[in-house]
Amino acid sequence: MDLGAMRAHQTRMRLMEIAQRLRLEFSSVCLGVLWNYSLASPESGQREEATRIVREGIAFAAALGASNLLLPVKQPTSASPQRAREILIASLLSLLDAAKACGVVLALENVGESLLFTWENLAEVVDALGSTSCRVCYDVGNAFIHGLDPAHELKELKARVVQIHLKDIRRLGTSRTVVVPLGAGHLDWLTIWDAIRSGDYRGFLVVEVPAKKLEAKRVAGTSREFLLNLSRS
Repeated sequence: MDLGAMRAHQTRMRLMEIAQRLRLEFSSVCLGVLWNYSLASPESGQREEATRIVREGIAFAAALGASNLLLPVKQPTSASPQRAREILIASLLSLLDAAKACGVVLALENVGESLLFTWENLAEVVDALGSTSCRVCYDVGNAFIHGLDPAHELKELKARVVQIHLKDIRRLGTSRTVVVPLGAGHLDWLTIWDAIRSGDYRGFLVVEVPAKKLEAKRVAGTSREFLLNLSRS
């Protein structure tokens, strides 16, 4: 669930009421609003706002029962990727105590930004912090779109991964891609599944699919069937 559209207090309280009534379980909350405020920004005002948003997100995720808070971190134009990672590490360090106290993991997502582009970049930040309160949310589709090998990266990241997003991608020519139902695209799911199993992953597998509201149930069903078949391979 993306908190970008849920920042109003009344909206969040309403969502919590619905979740409790329906006994919904949330794997995570995503702070999409961080596309506007980077934790890696050299500008103190923007960085402080991003930090405030994450603190707010930690409390909301904990209240909702979500164990992971997903952080898309934008590459600032005024800093090199290496400098941005250094700033990001300092920002995250200031948030670790709050995350630990609430039982929430700060999960850095690979969204194609240059500061966290490869598994090595992600590992550098996580290892520098040395805390179980900061891990990686790895999106195999995002990796594929940017020319990376998701199976290889998952094997390298190993226990640093706290959540995995599964989406399939179909290439349209040399420069266009589209998200498609699992199994209908160009990802090598056998090698990806092998990487997931070899890493002894025990977290959520979050499926991202293209679906209109009326098709969501059908697509969810076919995705579940695809994953069950894959697990038996």
